[in-house]
Amino acid sequence: IDTKLYVKIIEDTLKKESYDILAISAMFIMSQRWVSDSLKYSKKYNPNAKIIIGGGYPTIYPEYVLRKHDIDVSVVGEGDDTFLHVVNRLNNIVDEKFDKKFSFEGYAGKDSSGKIFFVPRKKGFIDLETLPPATYEWLDIKNYFKKSGNNILPIEASRGCPYGCTYCNTFISWGKSVRYKNVDNLINEMSNLKLNYGAQLHFVDDNLSFNKDWTVKWLDKLAEKKLDLSVSCSNFHYRRLDEEILDKLFKIGVQEISIALETGSDSMNRKIQRRLDWERAKRVVDHVRKRGKRSAVFWMLGFPGESMKELNETFRLAKKIKSTRNLFSVVTPYPGTKLWDNAKDLNALIVDDNSIMDLFYYRTSKGNLRSKEWTTEKINDMAYDAQIDLNFLSSPGLETDHERKFLKSWLQNTILRYLPQHIIANILLAHFHKEDKEYEKSDHYYKKSMELFLNEDLKKNFQKYLHWDNKIIKGFLDYSSKEDAMLTSQLLAG
Repeated sequence: IDTKLYVKIIEDTLKKESYDILAISAMFIMSQRWVSDSLKYSKKYNPNAKIIIGGGYPTIYPEYVLRKHDIDVSVVGEGDDTFLHVVNRLNNIVDEKFDKKFSFEGYAGKDSSGKIFFVPRKKGFIDLETLPPATYEWLDIKNYFKKSGNNILPIEASRGCPYGCTYCNTFISWGKSVRYKNVDNLINEMSNLKLNYGAQLHFVDDNLSFNKDWTVKWLDKLAEKKLDLSVSCSNFHYRRLDEEILDKLFKIGVQEISIALETGSDSMNRKIQRRLDWERAKRVVDHVRKRGKRSAVFWMLGFPGESMKELNETFRLAKKIKSTRNLFSVVTPYPGTKLWDNAKDLNALIVDDNSIMDLFYYRTSKGNLRSKEWTTEKINDMAYDAQIDLNFLSSPGLETDHERKFLKSWLQNTILRYLPQHIIANILLAHFHKEDKEYEKSDHYYKKSMELFLNEDLKKNFQKYLHWDNKIIKGFLDYSSKEDAMLTSQLLAG
């Protein structure tokens, strides 16, 4: 990725635009670079504009961002109402009706002397039944879809999470009570997005099916409309899913169910304040497969104090659950979470509360945790091997026609589109074409894999998988032996 190009896009955009207020969304701590660049060019080309920032970064560090950057106001967490309050005040607009309905809180600012102050949200979160739907009238949707590479628009039905997982701080943004939109309003919103923009819809909720009564009512009413939707969802809590809800989700157009199990270790689940109901999780995944749909399971590796035994329990259950896809990520504790405090108590943190840039640096390169049993580099290697095993060479998706069809499409349209030098993806795609008697395409991807192995860096990354006892690897070696026996011998000798 050419990061210099992003900087140029930021500068070119701010140079040609005229505005009174610049609103910046910084979802992550790692967004600091883009915040700084945006501010630099805004001050250069439009020095009188006021700056508002929102998103995950100022939500965790509302006062820090004002000290770090030349920003006027930071919005904390849920900002639909707070943002409008800020805009009104910056423009000397008084809206008594709005002010009476929504308290002005959840932000950090500066007083006339430049002193920073913080106003936490105390009077509660927004009633979603009164919240108007997001409007896309000001957005060039066709251009947005073109640049996105798809026609997906985000949508939400609910906010809030009552669970107490130690690694999560979503409650800061949305609260611990799950709030839902009015069923009819939500259906109208979905219908309008489909009718006006032809959009596929992606729900970003943390706990979409938390309230079963609301969920069933919504899904039944939506199914009656027969809107012919394409719907995807970020995440479900598996203990809030059953066969009834799954079947109703499939009826409205959902093709994949994503759940987060995080760790396969009972002891680690207790430490992070989760409870693993393995039998229920397995029933969810089995039912998804039975209905000809796909599943994805998220796992976290390298918790503070986690042992190699506990890590291997996660890999064992990931293999056992037979999900279409398994996604592994390395744990990163963030300030404001119980996990951060636990890591400090265990003396497992490499960084400290005051070193946010170090937090970013170590997260992206070395990790920010230490252990006597593993390093972040070791966990990254283990995770990558598991990805190759469970998502490619030994994927449960190879066992069913519908998952196999998905994997083939996924390889062609996603993996090799963005990672054309992924040798194992090329080998697996060659295998699919061979099974489908598409021999010309199979030869193409087998030969491409052989050519990629001539690159020393790629050879270093992928050579070890040629020694795995796997039929897909064996098929590649049989082909390469016939085409170039010397190369094959060299690869196996390495």
